[in-house]
Amino acid sequence: MAILAKDCPPTENLPFFIGFVEIIYDIFHRNCKDLNELRHLVSLLFPRYLQPVLDGIAQRSENTKLFRLAQPYFVEATDKLYLREISSAEWTKRPPASSSSSAVEASTVTTARGLHLFFLIALIVALTRTRAADFNLPYYTKFLLIAAFLASYNPPRLDLRYFAKVGEENTKKRKGGGARKGGVDKTGGKVGCPWMRQQLLGPKAFPVERMLAIFYSIIDEPIDNTVDIHMQISSLVTLRLLTRTTTADRLDSVKCKCNVGHEFIRQVARGVRFEIDRYLYDFL
Repeated sequence: MAILAKDCPPTENLPFFIGFVEIIYDIFHRNCKDLNELRHLVSLLFPRYLQPVLDGIAQRSENTKLFRLAQPYFVEATDKLYLREISSAEWTKRPPASSSSSAVEASTVTTARGLHLFFLIALIVALTRTRAADFNLPYYTKFLLIAAFLASYNPPRLDLRYFAKVGEENTKKRKGGGARKGGVDKTGGKVGCPWMRQQLLGPKAFPVERMLAIFYSIIDEPIDNTVDIHMQISSLVTLRLLTRTTTADRLDSVKCKCNVGHEFIRQVARGVRFEIDRYLYDFL
């Protein structure tokens, strides 16, 4: 990031440029490990990102608006420039697309990288809104976040109690659990002291396999075969809703932790009619 920041034009505001560089890095770095390639993308896309400011359409402080206006160019860069369907010279000569035509282009992305990027952009735009209830996150992504939150704050030993579906519970969600406020739980064990509550200690890392087990348990209906769950997890990590705690070069036993708060996840859960508090252990 420090090297990319050095490419800031001398007449440009450095914090504004760094904010743009962070967006480019988050979107492209997983598929592009070449620093020179990333610098190339920054140099070609920054003028598109800056153009609404020069045209008086937006201010430098309006990051959300600027990102929405630049969204079609990011998609096109993945499908054409990054995949070398057009040259850099051809890209710089392309006239800015109108908002209507840009929307059409953004909605017709078909390559794998383009679809992944479009999904990322949709999430990032959603995440810039002020309230979790206003987010337009994909349906399964909401449940993945819920599963990640439960995995971060519930003890693994209680997964069987909360999420196992046996006997008659194969046909409906398990309704056990609930917030604990002290005393003895149903297993006869003493509930932890308030100052040891995981809610106060913060999220714990969990294996991705455990999160997926919870996810498939709290989803009642069959999942569409076209949905790439692992791609959505990768996108959530890129967006920092999930933090990967194991090294990037480690392919097995990947661990993450959830980065969203209790009130945030309650609003997300409310949007899919999931009573998350019923599944949380020792929460207030």
